[in-house]
Amino acid sequence: MKLHRKDIAYLFILLSLGLYIWTRNLRWLNSIDDAMPVLFALPLFIHLGSPWTFRDHRDEVPALSVVGIIFFGWVGLLMDSTLLLTFVWVIALWAWLSVRLTSGSRIHARRLMLLPILAFPWILLDASTLGWGFRYSGAYVAEGFYSLIGFHVVREGTLLNVQGLNLNVEAACSGLRMLQATLITGTAVAFVCLRDRKYYWWHLPVLLFFVWVANTTRIISIGAAALTFGVTFAEGAFHTWGGLLIICVMFGLCALMFSAAKNRIPPLPTSN
Repeated sequence: MKLHRKDIAYLFILLSLGLYIWTRNLRWLNSIDDAMPVLFALPLFIHLGSPWTFRDHRDEVPALSVVGIIFFGWVGLLMDSTLLLTFVWVIALWAWLSVRLTSGSRIHARRLMLLPILAFPWILLDASTLGWGFRYSGAYVAEGFYSLIGFHVVREGTLLNVQGLNLNVEAACSGLRMLQATLITGTAVAFVCLRDRKYYWWHLPVLLFFVWVANTTRIISIGAAALTFGVTFAEGAFHTWGGLLIICVMFGLCALMFSAAKNRIPPLPTSN
């Protein structure tokens, strides 16, 4: 691996911009436990993409890419969007990698680019609408489940009344707390299993679906615990450890699916 001085300067700028994106809005400190898994995304990207093999000759980053990065960076600042700034940073990273890596390393790097996207706390800062969708859909499915087994259920938005017991699907039940960590871990597992397989990107909607199923199952199970053993029990250790067990089971099933898919999906052509 041979880096030129311009490469080092470019990486220094990327590092500085990355630190800026992390520190410009510190609201993620209020959920620091949820932000911690994000710190593993870039180390995983570097580890899984290794060995990084660079071309002997150096091509310049296209000027059009630089102009686009600057323009959309300003748009991200004006909109105060951590998500948009994250995409700008990732585009800048790929603009450099795409002209410096050999073809084999470039294929692997492209398949791992979701990890740099997940290396910033934009889900915690910008994804309140996504969280509302997880909560609302989870409450909707829970309403159908409890009605199906014969309970009297009244739902208003994310508030359920089941047999006279109020169950509020609060922001803590939005699924965002596990979404980023699950996507990071799931992407790593999918890459280990499917890095040289066609149709690689189908793992992403599968991961999102499993996260949603895990969160909805968690909402239903906490409600069932409250109805059976009381609210105090449901809001205690069961709320944390029961939910974590459901997430682990769902993620284990997802990992098994990727492992099984490896034997069924054809490999990439050797010419790539």
